[in-house]
Amino acid sequence: MEETTAMRTSTTGLFAAGVCGALTVHLTAVPPATADSEHDLRHDQPGLETVGAAETWDLNRGGGITVAVLDTGVDDSHPDLRGRVTLGDDLTGQDLEPGDDGYGERGTGVAGIIAASGHGQEHSGGVLGVAPDAEILSIRVTRDEDASAGGEVSDEALRRGINHAASEGAQVIALPASGGEDIGDGEREAVRHAVRTGALVVAPAGSALAGQENVLGVGAVDGDLRPVDGGDGEHVALRAPGTDIATIAPDNGYTRLSGSAAAAGFVAGAAALIRAEHPQLLPGQVSDALVNDSEVLRVPDAVEEAGTIAEDIPLYDEDLVPEDEDPLVPVWGWWAGGALLLVLLVALAVWLGRSRSDPYGVREAAGEDPGHPAESGQGRATRRRRGRRRAHRATSE
Repeated sequence: MEETTAMRTSTTGLFAAGVCGALTVHLTAVPPATADSEHDLRHDQPGLETVGAAETWDLNRGGGITVAVLDTGVDDSHPDLRGRVTLGDDLTGQDLEPGDDGYGERGTGVAGIIAASGHGQEHSGGVLGVAPDAEILSIRVTRDEDASAGGEVSDEALRRGINHAASEGAQVIALPASGGEDIGDGEREAVRHAVRTGALVVAPAGSALAGQENVLGVGAVDGDLRPVDGGDGEHVALRAPGTDIATIAPDNGYTRLSGSAAAAGFVAGAAALIRAEHPQLLPGQVSDALVNDSEVLRVPDAVEEAGTIAEDIPLYDEDLVPEDEDPLVPVWGWWAGGALLLVLLVALAVWLGRSRSDPYGVREAAGEDPGHPAESGQGRATRRRRGRRRAHRATSE
């Protein structure tokens, strides 16, 4: 079981150089990050440079993709994420909300690595995530105190959380770093269900699910690209930066996150970029593109590999469309067109019938109803009103 460490720092601490040990815990006051603050931490994000995320942003930034973060909760009020977080279920039994004590330390940090977009004028302040336009679905499956102590996530919370993410249509699901020693059939079936709905499931090393089928296990590396986590290597398909990663924290703050939970955030963000660029790919194909014979994540290489895989995969299944039909015109379009044509034909027939009975429009010009002498406008109006009253009396009688 891996212990994941979040180190809260002040702005000065974020700018300081040096690397702290992966198991060192240090908390200090964090200044608030308001929309007009000067918290520009971009130069303190070497992890983004390591994975090369910005090199793909001219293609897309993850817009339209939802990444579910199953962890301690995500603070939806943070300016670097504001407007792109949906709060899902709290499955811990605490029923906490953003702003409550003990809510969202690690989960908010992971979400920031995935999708933070900065804040302030031209989003120049704060930090950036790998997919800064992606949406976040927050599902709380573990408590802050359990996460900081490397505690377990209940099997029931994990199963329900995965199913909830799948039912909400998340294309990527990031699991927590902690988990039970043994995985039951319920969690395995939840993962299979998520994959069937099109979701790629990403798990940090140290989570029991990291070694399961259909789950992409992720380990961490330091600044020199050396493995630093204590996860089982055979369950790690890919590694990403995971040492002192500058990211966001609850209450408009900033923090550093270390461990494979941070690394999984990088991979989940990269998966969002691939899903946005090539939505026709299956979860297994997205996983193959991310790994791509690489030990450490490189987003440009992964996106390029995804493009190669997607070359022969259409956005729709041509086998489901008869060869003699235009695949761009759905079946309902033919029915709608036929119905419109029928209405036009009926209208034409009515018009022709009227034209033949009074070809020169004499009766119409004279205001004459065929079969009845012409009357003044007042007379016609009176008769229609009377006719309605007679009909009413006849009905009453």
